[in-house]
Amino acid sequence: MADRVKGLNPLVPVLLFSLFVPWLFHVGALVISPYRLLLLLTAIPCLWLWASGRAGPVRLPDFAVLGYALWGAISLGVNHGGDVGFQSGGVQGMETVGSYFLARTLIRTAEEFRRMCAVLVTAILLLLPFALIETVTGQNILLRTFSSVMSSINEFRMPGRLGLERVQSVLDHPILFGVCTGSALALSFTVLGYERPVWRRWGTAFLVALTSFTSLSAGPMSGLVAQILLLLWGWVLRPFKARWTILLVMIGLALLAIELFAKRPLPNVLLSTIALDGESAYYRVLIWNFGSESALNHPWFGVGYGMWDHPSWMTQSIDMFWLYPAIVFGIPASLMMFMAFLGSTIGVGRKRNLPPREYSYRMGYLICMAGFFVVGWTVHYWNATYVLFMFLMGSGLWLMDVPEGSRVEAVAPAREGRAPRDPRPARPSITRDGRPEPPPQRGVGRA
Repeated sequence: MADRVKGLNPLVPVLLFSLFVPWLFHVGALVISPYRLLLLLTAIPCLWLWASGRAGPVRLPDFAVLGYALWGAISLGVNHGGDVGFQSGGVQGMETVGSYFLARTLIRTAEEFRRMCAVLVTAILLLLPFALIETVTGQNILLRTFSSVMSSINEFRMPGRLGLERVQSVLDHPILFGVCTGSALALSFTVLGYERPVWRRWGTAFLVALTSFTSLSAGPMSGLVAQILLLLWGWVLRPFKARWTILLVMIGLALLAIELFAKRPLPNVLLSTIALDGESAYYRVLIWNFGSESALNHPWFGVGYGMWDHPSWMTQSIDMFWLYPAIVFGIPASLMMFMAFLGSTIGVGRKRNLPPREYSYRMGYLICMAGFFVVGWTVHYWNATYVLFMFLMGSGLWLMDVPEGSRVEAVAPAREGRAPRDPRPARPSITRDGRPEPPPQRGVGRA
């Protein structure tokens, strides 16, 4: 592992850039991508670093992530046999555990977190020119260039919107492109924009949002809107220390009012609001209704990759990340995923008395996770998007280990032509007979 003094461990930028390299190659029955190869090589060493205490104290989300990966493999074995449980469950577990613990062990300071965000935003901005070309012309130049060198993911075309084409770029689906690129909005503003000029902070955030917007997908747009509203709330009410508590109380009261007075069930109202599209909202409500029923019908190990309980006229796709584990792997897996997510966000959110820089970084991390939470009710995360989600979840847990009240004391610069004053108390001089020499009187020199 690289020395932390020199900056970010090189494995972090390698992983982040590999998420946007769409090459695929086969090893037996397994499909390997660049980021899967990296996680395959680093998962065990990162777990060893975590177990040896190099990632700070062991946390509840750590065990939840391990439990989720293990239960997923067991459920696939129960539903499809040991071979599927070992192979597919192994790949799922590697993506889950490998990405989370790589961030957990290699991002341990504020500077490493900032550098990680800089790498992610740089990768996204490099995709922007190609995304603009694709949304105007419909030509996915970047994916076709990669495919000319080596086997890559399939090009996926969807009907355009607003007179533009929906950008897939180098990810599996336009929706996933929007989710991955839009996830860095808050990080670009509060982390990279910390103590930067206003034009640079807003300009970087705008370019990140523009990249995500080219997907023209309702799910990623809802995540962008959620992040922007939370950033505006934090900025407008910055004089009030209790502004986030006020927001949580307001959200709680709004949910209670909807539950008590709305004519539709609470999940239906929320899904209709998040989807931002009537047809999409209706279908998400159907997924929730039939999906939750399927999870209750198969509570322990789910249905695996088989048919879940839904009408024949519905597709097999489960476009809802937060419901997917309960349907496929069983309710225990779903509970462990929620435990990992909530344990990370609540644990970081409860940290008090942080220095200003760490406080700004914490806000960016929590708003980023809030964006993933909102989008996860209308989109399923898989492949590179899932790896990025787990990686970013683990990247902020170092904030729990920052000593409370740890502020760097400012040292006044030395005056010109004069040596800086030593803050330590002066040691008394010793006379020849061994007694301390008294300090000189003010205004009286020694002969």
